[in-house]
Amino acid sequence: MMQPFETFSFEAIGTHWWVESLDGEPLAHASKQKLVERAEEFDRLYSRFRTDSLITQLNQTGRLADPSPEMLAMLRFCEEMFEVSDGAFNVSVGGTLHRLGYGKREQTGRLYDEPWQHIIYNECEVLIPDDMTLDTGGYGKGWLIDDFNQLLKAQGKSHFLINGGGDMYIDSSAPVEIALEHPRDDTKSVGLTRITKGALAVSGTQKRHWEHAGKRYHHIIDPKTADSLRTNVAGVYVRADTALVADTMATILMIRPELEKKLSRLYNLKVVVLLESQLG
Repeated sequence: MMQPFETFSFEAIGTHWWVESLDGEPLAHASKQKLVERAEEFDRLYSRFRTDSLITQLNQTGRLADPSPEMLAMLRFCEEMFEVSDGAFNVSVGGTLHRLGYGKREQTGRLYDEPWQHIIYNECEVLIPDDMTLDTGGYGKGWLIDDFNQLLKAQGKSHFLINGGGDMYIDSSAPVEIALEHPRDDTKSVGLTRITKGALAVSGTQKRHWEHAGKRYHHIIDPKTADSLRTNVAGVYVRADTALVADTMATILMIRPELEKKLSRLYNLKVVVLLESQLG
């Protein structure tokens, strides 16, 4: 395999990104610029932490007129994920995250058991209840990684590695060996995987956490309890054809690990579910 050229790194949507060329040619300045511009656009459109984003506009007013094809595609994907996960993937968790201190308290909202009975979306508008707050965090990194994949290919890149906070997509002429990070100690690994073409995503409860009102929380919400997930699963590692599927499935399987066989069959996954008892 060709040795990668310099790593291009930047910060976007609350995480660290880096892109490596694996085809013997350095990443062009124009490609770097397009990656950053797309990341900034994605944040501007879909971040619930920004007061000027489209998702905040929808969450605050309950309506978004003339939604883009991308917004409609996101909503269709979220509805599909709700169905296949038996409700574990619930786009209305945004209000719960705000209530628990992960975002502005004025955007606190109700977590709906059946959100898609109350969300209306079509080419003319998107409508949600006044007390619902949508969140894109369950799939945003995967969506953006796949966007970067298509952007680089359109720029003529044949082989590369995209890493967004540990979730990645690889397109290489030879297998790339990736260490599976220990969920409690990022200086250690729990195994290795080799990827020539495809995505890898990792989910756990340790990376993104905070304290609010004297209690510790993390970002994975269990819709059954409307609280941070309590689980004996230490981490989930998912390989899939796309980063979007890998990212989303890793989150779902943290919440409902019993769905592993069903989802692996539906989406051609390779999965490792690591239990706390296996950490030693």
